[in-house]
Amino acid sequence: DAILLAGTDGTNSYVYAVTVTEVDGLPVFTAATEVARLPYGERIRCMGTYLGTYVALGTSLGVRIGLIGEAGRVQYGPILKSLTGVVDVSFYDTFAYFAVSAGHPDGSSGLWRVDLSNQITDTGRNPYASDVYAPSSEGATSVAFLGGSGRPVFAVGQAVYLQS
Repeated sequence: DAILLAGTDGTNSYVYAVTVTEVDGLPVFTAATEVARLPYGERIRCMGTYLGTYVALGTSLGVRIGLIGEAGRVQYGPILKSLTGVVDVSFYDTFAYFAVSAGHPDGSSGLWRVDLSNQITDTGRNPYASDVYAPSSEGATSVAFLGGSGRPVFAVGQAVYLQS
């Protein structure tokens, strides 16, 4: 029931919600309302929502998953994985895929995957894994999916990679 927006003032990051109502057959947007604030110094680099229930945040410190409540209220969880190069997020099936620069154990760029269907309830953390690697540590820029195949496509540097 809301449109979510993310922004930063250089030091702090915020998530805002804008709701839409109908007046005389025309859409009317409310003013943006702050619905979440990240800890001091953590900056949002990408954000995506999935099925109107989950919000995935890529930040300057890593990856966070949250739940969306009434009027766009966001309750986010702890950092799942400390990664400094998160730049994009996309969804397929029950997974959030994050494009990450130099974030794999060997220093290469590629994708990290978070399972949104299985939250470990004691800790509020979702299972995650290092997923697809590029043979490069250049900056990752984006992630998408090839049609309905579920095969991720991601860009690193000047190259585009497709999962085999």
